[in-house]
Amino acid sequence: MDGNVVRVLSRLRALAGDPKAASAVKAHWALARALVETQARPGDLNQGLMELGATVCTPTSPVCGACPLAGDCRALAGQRRDPALPVTRFPAKAKKAAAREERVAVCVLSCAGAVKREGAAASEPRFLLVQRPPDGLLAGLWEFPSVPLQVTLRPAPHRAAQPPRAPAPPPRRPAARPVGPRAARLSASTWTRRVRLVRGKGRDVSG
Repeated sequence: MDGNVVRVLSRLRALAGDPKAASAVKAHWALARALVETQARPGDLNQGLMELGATVCTPTSPVCGACPLAGDCRALAGQRRDPALPVTRFPAKAKKAAAREERVAVCVLSCAGAVKREGAAASEPRFLLVQRPPDGLLAGLWEFPSVPLQVTLRPAPHRAAQPPRAPAPPPRRPAARPVGPRAARLSASTWTRRVRLVRGKGRDVSG
């Protein structure tokens, strides 16, 4: 659920507790479902709640006097009874889980033949990607195949054999920027191998 919507609903019904706790998530979804079921155009309601949270019911400086839901807001009613209980106490701050460290082995598999897309200036290499599980860290995103390592492994020593011609480098992308608290630190180990497919079976021909 969108964070702006969570904030609006938390204040509207004075829902206390960690908003990321299972019970709180269930309560927010039940409230949202009850509101949506009464609307002929639920998409408009959803968009309106997100805009309300982004522009009026903000995290630290809510403009309650301009809020169309002020008359039904339990958090605002509590603040009017006791100024020591501000609207901003809802929702409660979520508990941050400690960042964990994982070590994985990553397989970067590229095809020897590059493909030139229509309209592209140059040929581009092809890589094998797999989709992560639908839940958990980086759910549903695509990545190079990887497996978690339970022990510390060292990469194999470099072989003297002539390495295959490296494919063209992928286009440069802007540097990544953090979008939230760090959930985990991943360390990856890679090994270089040249594989030739013979009748559907792979064979290491690195030397």
